[in-house]
Amino acid sequence: MTDNTSHLRPDGTTFPPVTPDPPPPPGYVEPVIPDCGLAEDEARGDPVAEPPD
Repeated sequence: MTDNTSHLRPDGTTFPPVTPDPPPPPGYVEPVIPDCGLAEDEARGDPVAEPPD
């Protein structure tokens, strides 16, 4: 694709059309990611706590 090529059509659709993600396989269990709170601390600007000596 060159810099002048676009998949956007005049009506706002794209070609080829965007396809949705396939369904998960049978028996798939989504992994649980624990919330350690780092994102909230960084958003507040709090420094990361140092481990005790």
